[in-house]
Amino acid sequence: MLIYRFVQFCIRFFGRILFGLKVFGRENKPTEAAIFPSNHLSNFDPPLVGSFMPANSYYFAKIELFKNRLFGALISFFHAFPARRGEPDAGAWKKAKRVLTSGDHLLFFPEGTRSVDGRIQPAKAGLARLAFAARVPVVPTVIVGSDNLRAALRRRVKLRVGFAPPVKLSEFDDLPTREEKCEQLTARVMAAIAELQEQAQQI
Repeated sequence: MLIYRFVQFCIRFFGRILFGLKVFGRENKPTEAAIFPSNHLSNFDPPLVGSFMPANSYYFAKIELFKNRLFGALISFFHAFPARRGEPDAGAWKKAKRVLTSGDHLLFFPEGTRSVDGRIQPAKAGLARLAFAARVPVVPTVIVGSDNLRAALRRRVKLRVGFAPPVKLSEFDDLPTREEKCEQLTARVMAAIAELQEQAQQI
């Protein structure tokens, strides 16, 4: 745990010094279990966003990253676990639910893959289903600038991480079906991420 926290500190420190990294909305992060759905721009997103999250945070990583045993062991140390993209993965689902029911946090990229143009893509269904299965709040999260760190180094692009207030599942209790609840939760979260993206450009 000490090594984990030290690495988080180093990412934050050098991110600020080298790339002007700033965070906003830190007060919105709950101490209890929660899902942190974020937009996805680059492979640097997990460590950059994760550096501002509690040390008991986990995240999905595409299973191909674990083919290299050394790299797989490294990201596993930092709480990544494998998931298959584009198809159901019962093992990853069970792991994610276990993380949340144990009181930990989960960083989640609901778009399913990186955005090629920086714009937020439609979310997959898994985010809302997992939230309702584990009965945990959802904290919309954003990162900007991670897809152009060279420009951020010259301060031509802002590198920002932000968190919105948690969306609580109780807000959707009046909806009659689980499908409607999932649709509304997903829409609410993705709209909040889009708003955060705009806010990040003003900070």
